[in-house]
Order: sequence, then C-alpha cells, then structure tokens
Amino acid sequence: MKSIIFCSQVDLFIDNGGAYANRAQLDSFIELGYAITLIIPFTGAVIPEYYKNKVEIVYVPKRSGLEKLAGLFMGRIHRFSPFVEKWYKDNGKKKNRKYAFVYISGGIVAGDLAPFFQKEGLKVVTFHANVEYHYYLDNKDIATMWGMLPFWVRKKEQNALMHSYLNLTITDEDRLSLIQIYSLPISVNIVCWGCYEYRDKGKVEIADKANNGIFSILIMGTLKDPQTYLSILSIKSVLKYYIANNAMTQIIIAGRRPPKSLYDEFGNTKGFKIIDTPEDMGKIIASADLLLNPVKMGSGLKLRNMDALRYGLPCLVHTVSACGYEKMQQYGFFNVYSTNDELYRLIDEMKLCKDGYSRYDIATIYNSFFSFSAGVENLKCILANFAL
Repeated sequence: MKSIIFCSQVDLFIDNGGAYANRAQLDSFIELGYAITLIIPFTGAVIPEYYKNKVEIVYVPKRSGLEKLAGLFMGRIHRFSPFVEKWYKDNGKKKNRKYAFVYISGGIVAGDLAPFFQKEGLKVVTFHANVEYHYYLDNKDIATMWGMLPFWVRKKEQNALMHSYLNLTITDEDRLSLIQIYSLPISVNIVCWGCYEYRDKGKVEIADKANNGIFSILIMGTLKDPQTYLSILSIKSVLKYYIANNAMTQIIIAGRRPPKSLYDEFGNTKGFKIIDTPEDMGKIIASADLLLNPVKMGSGLKLRNMDALRYGLPCLVHTVSACGYEKMQQYGFFNVYSTNDELYRLIDEMKLCKDGYSRYDIATIYNSFFSFSAGVENLKCILANFAL
C-alpha cells in the first residue's frame, strides 16, 4: 500500500463548500487505497466515524495574534510553516517513513511547503482550487487584509506552481490563467482535475416541487463575500424590474451572513426575501424553481451550482460562474448570460420551460459528470499518466 501526506489548507470536516470539495479529494485517495497522513488546521470540528480508521490526522495548531502579525511582515500568511517542516523532520524523516508523494490542497500553503518537500526528495502534487491571486484582489475584506496580501499571495502561488511535480486545477480556465499570469514554462505539469461530490454528498432525496403557482428564484452562497454581494447588487435593477412586471414571482436570497447593503436594497422590497444562514439549505433549494448565480468575479468553480444541480434545480448563471460546467451547457436546464438584457430574457424563457426536464432527469445528468465515482476515475487516470 502506498503512503501519502495529504495537507489541506482548510479543515475538511467543517460545514462549508471549500471543506466539502477538499473532502471529495481525500475520499478519492482513500478509494484508491492510499495510506494517508492528513494534515489540517485545528478547528475543533468533530471527525466523522468513517475517517477515524482511514487516516492518521495531524493538527496544525493556531497561531497567536503576535505570530500572525509578525508573519505578515515575514511572508508567513498561514499557520502551516514552519510547523509542517518540523513535523516531517521529526516524524517522517527520522522514522524513515516512505511516501509516494505529498498532496497539498491550496496554492498559498504549497508556496512554502512544495519547495521544502522537493528539497527532501519528495514529489509534490498541488491542487489549486482557484487562482488565489485573483481571489485576493476580488475579495477585499478582513480575511484578505483588504487587498494588502496579493504581493505575498502571488509569490507563494508561483512558488507552488514551479516546485510541484504536478499541479491540478478545478477548471480549465484556471489552468490557462495560471499559465498566463506566471508565464509558466512547458516543463511545469498542470492539468485540470475538476470538482466532484465527496463520498456521501450526492445522496439526496429528489422530488419535483409542489406547484403553488409562485415562480421562485433562488440566489444563494456566502453572502458576506464581496464577490457575491457586489455581484447581486450589480443586477438589482433587473431583479426589481422583473418582480414589478411579473406577478406570482419571488426572489429568495439565502446564505451566510448577508451584509447590510443587501438588507438596505432588498429587505423591505415586495417580492424579495433574505434568509440569513439557513439551517437547512437543502429545503430551500427543493422549494425553488430556478437558481440564479450572478457572481461575475473570481475564479475556480462555483459550488453553489453543484448544490442546485444535486437537487435537480435548473440554473441560470453568469459566464464567470459557468466555468467548469461546460458539459452542462448543452442542456436546456443550464443557461448562461453575460448582459442584463440576456438575464431578463433567459429568466422569462426558463420560467416558461421549467417543466422541460424533471428534477430527477437533471440530477441524473449532473451525477454522470460530477459524481464521486467520476472524480475517482479521473484522478486514477491523471496519477497513472504521471507515474504516481
């Protein structure tokens, strides 16, 4: 049995989209029979029983406020370095443990760890969930130090790309962007793996929505993120005009921590409803007729589309949010817009044709491309192609 180190920038067992995407990666390696040492940040999240005998878990402790502040000036913008380097020297190298390769999910963390492991004679596979440099430019909030970190992010992302034996991306657009931004030589291995369901995530109950006469449009996501709420606000005139001219239509905006700007714009407007941090997003998705994803910034793959398609919900998305869903665009239940005029027209068209596909049909087609088994087979082929 081959052994690997799996290092994730996020705790795989917390409840958010990024964690689920990382868990799908871990599940894929477990399915392929690897013995795994999992290195994740400590958050206190409960480990599901399934994983307790599947992986050896190493927690990266939190840093003190002083360590974080000092780290900003030294370029240590995450907690993994120097902890992981010391752990490996004490537990891997000294004990002569053999690893087939090191898998790092997150370009920023890999920016420090990939050069280290490369010097130790280990191959590194880095998964880039998005173009980190673009993310930090698009999301200027406390988490990104209001745009002050892109200098370090760019440096580390480039380090990760240049020192990894293999780089994986979530969309082909990200692959091409990384090649262009960093002028990557042909010697850098970079391929698209994609994004897939984790082992149990795809198992949801599919049922057609009860017809109550109301056409319900759902906008969802992490509403506190600038790229989300600014994108919603950019189409406010279209949404308000549509509601004003279409009776028996409602727009639900649901997700984590909606900012004051959304409440100011839609909170007291007829036909709109804001749901702050819903306990069960599945129920909200199941009660909607259409997902509208207006996010027009950032990179990577927009997981909210997957959340909708898993339940068989038709989708209307901005061109930026369509990246990674090219195979879905051949079907009438997945439409893409780029202008406000297209948005208004396509809402109307999808409202008239909402019964063209059953929810079961949509979910079945979605699973044929994004299921856990599809992801495992894709990974198996990629590893074989690079002799890993």
